[in-house]
Amino acid sequence: MNKRKKIIHAIPSKGKKYERVFKGKKFVLYVKEQNKDIKYEVNGKIYNSPSSAAFAVTNNHTNGWKFWKID
Repeated sequence: MNKRKKIIHAIPSKGKKYERVFKGKKFVLYVKEQNKDIKYEVNGKIYNSPSSAAFAVTNNHTNGWKFWKID
């Protein structure tokens, strides 16, 4: 059985923004707080994770932490 190493990321602070150009178009990810939870906004839509926001941009499953270059 192949065990994958779990990677722990620090949650970005609310108010931060990350920019990414994908297929010639610029996208901005905003980190927001909603009901005391951190959420991610792209193009006016709210997502629960950077990966779901990255999927909305790429229409492909991808690691959102890497896609948005979140430290």
